[in-house]
Amino acid sequence: MKKEKHGGYEKTLPKHDVHPQPKKILSNFSDQLAVGLKYMTKVVKAYLLANVKRGAEHKVAKKIREMKEVTEVLVTYGLWDLIARIEAETLGHLDKIITDIRQIEEIEQTSTLIGS
Repeated sequence: MKKEKHGGYEKTLPKHDVHPQPKKILSNFSDQLAVGLKYMTKVVKAYLLANVKRGAEHKVAKKIREMKEVTEVLVTYGLWDLIARIEAETLGHLDKIITDIRQIEEIEQTSTLIGS
């Protein structure tokens, strides 16, 4: 232990001669790629804006929330009645989800914004 004086009293400091084990360095490209792919997911993210029949906003929002690819639904005030955030595996998958949402009877109009 090392002792230092601070304003009239001594403070005992721990010894720092033992260093933690360094992280393993990935030696080849395939190891690096495997680790990178583990954390990288390709997801198509989109926002669906919808106008619905008057008074049906919360009922439609509840139906949309039940879909597993829908991560969030908000009832809004303004030009659009609701906004739904969707995460799909592919554009084809997103198309199916949007088509399913558009089949809800109370929905009158939609617009979809696909994010990058």
